[in-house]
Amino acid sequence: QAEYVVDYTVKLAGVNGEIKGSRSLFMLIEKRDLLVLVPEKMFQGQKSAVRAFLSDPRNGVGITGQEVVVTLTQEDGDIRESKATTDDQGVAVFELTQEEVGDLTLRAAVTQEGEEEAVETSVEVVRESKLYLTSDKPMYQPGQTMFLRALALDRFSHLPKGDEALLFELLDSKGNKVFKE
Repeated sequence: QAEYVVDYTVKLAGVNGEIKGSRSLFMLIEKRDLLVLVPEKMFQGQKSAVRAFLSDPRNGVGITGQEVVVTLTQEDGDIRESKATTDDQGVAVFELTQEEVGDLTLRAAVTQEGEEEAVETSVEVVRESKLYLTSDKPMYQPGQTMFLRALALDRFSHLPKGDEALLFELLDSKGNKVFKE
């Protein structure tokens, strides 16, 4: 049972009978639920989709025509802001690109009649490459010289990565580091 329930009776003039009922005061209050879908990781220089769903918690229906503001705050304090309006299903879609690697704070907010509904989360922006490593033999005997070749490619464009340092670490079967360059 709800604590704040109003019982009502409606009598219509000229009509025999009445309408009785009860209603929770919660149903009279304007409410909004904001749900934001954010990827766990964003990839440096690539578009990432962020979706905001705005709905009425009383009936689950999307709220249309509301402006949603997404703010990205970097570790150094740099702030970027994007705005979108909810569609007929209550969804606002943002295509975000981040050039700096590191942790971001993502905040989505909707303001209506001076009341703000906001959601905040953290997102990691990473730089990832594909690395292809080949050797001249499938197996080596102790004391033999290993010849290795590495090809680092951009994760999305598959173009060679240039001017970036590459660290080779060789581990033995027990996981001990035996070589590093």
